[in-house]
Amino acid sequence: MSATTLDPAGSPSDATDGHERTAWLSAIPFFGLHLAPLGALFVVVTWQ
Repeated sequence: MSATTLDPAGSPSDATDGHERTAWLSAIPFFGLHLAPLGALFVVVTWQ
């Protein structure tokens, strides 16, 4: 059996990990596609 170390949930080591960070620039299309239906509620389209 091997010993493991457990860090508390709010430990500073969590914030410094590179894979835990969000790439905001590459997340823009994701947010755009998911917020588009919400924007459709505020846009009025009429057919003529």
